[in-house]
Amino acid sequence: MSTARRKIDSARAAELYASGLSLNQVAKILGVSKGGLHLRLRADGVPMHPTGAGATKIPVDDELLVQLRKQGMTGAAIAERLGMNVHTYSRLRKRRLSSGG
Repeated sequence: MSTARRKIDSARAAELYASGLSLNQVAKILGVSKGGLHLRLRADGVPMHPTGAGATKIPVDDELLVQLRKQGMTGAAIAERLGMNVHTYSRLRKRRLSSGG
């Protein structure tokens, strides 16, 4: 296993991150660690995406969720179609559609 450090292309990293990709996604593309990438972006003054309770909510129409479930789509397929993680979809479904979807 190599312990060589890979230099991070700051401009490319900032461009990818600003396009909406996550730290994990950018790190994989560039072949660097998530931690190293995070440190580099912060050192370069790149604004970080909001996370946790302060993160931007994904606007989702409850009726659309019900329709997609009735069409027989799986939770994973619905999550992908709506551009969210399957776990996010599962939490959303439990909160909003516990009585029917």
